[in-house]
Amino acid sequence: VYLGEVDDVDLWTMSGDGTGAANLTNDAAIELRGRAAWSPDGTRIAYAVEVDGNADIYVIGADGSGKTRLTTDPGVDDTPVWSPDGTRIAFISDRANGEFDIYTMAADGSDVQRITSNPDRDSSPDWHPDGSLIVYRGRVGGNSNIYITNVTGGITYNLTTDPAFDGDPTWSPDGEQVLFTTDRTGDYEIFVMDADGSNQRNLTNHPADDEFPSWSSDGAFVAFQSDRQWGLHVYLMRADGSEQSVLTDTAPSGYPRFRP
Repeated sequence: VYLGEVDDVDLWTMSGDGTGAANLTNDAAIELRGRAAWSPDGTRIAYAVEVDGNADIYVIGADGSGKTRLTTDPGVDDTPVWSPDGTRIAFISDRANGEFDIYTMAADGSDVQRITSNPDRDSSPDWHPDGSLIVYRGRVGGNSNIYITNVTGGITYNLTTDPAFDGDPTWSPDGEQVLFTTDRTGDYEIFVMDADGSNQRNLTNHPADDEFPSWSSDGAFVAFQSDRQWGLHVYLMRADGSEQSVLTDTAPSGYPRFRP
């Protein structure tokens, strides 16, 4: 699933080889925001929609049917991602203090719980495959690094401490590694590290910006967005960074996530 713009920005799906692109939200009255996320069973997609200046979380069927609104807060709710068991959704919101923190809610939108409380900014949450931890981007003093917290927000620790930007973290399917975006080499590249923050290394090395990585469910491939040619597109590579290829033929297209 990804965001693509033809006449306006919509939610699209396509096969892993880039074929069969389908528009799920062909509605000029709405504006989509950030990354969408599959439910664990692959039947639903959570995404953020801005309508009349208010951004909230919605869910839609994988065939484009059954759109349901989950949040109604006047703050900005964005970047949803499902827990591995499908019972909860993590997301970011500025509803408390005008800056983004990590929240979770039941999959029907009830039982909203605040997980982080950062006077700066927390964003880009992703659940560990066993459901016990959330990895996210935390900004402290203007510096963005990768953090981990348990799902109650009781324990938080750094995975990265680099003075450059580190963000967009995503767990590997086995929970042993974390993909992330960094500009420590001078432009945005896709890096990977072990789950304890060690062995940080780059998978892409291109003068364009490569961002928002997503692992395939078998751990063999990584999708990401890049502006390396003809505008912003979705790309695919093997998990070791080899065999990089473009998937989309319409720009701009980005924020990819693999179906489970």
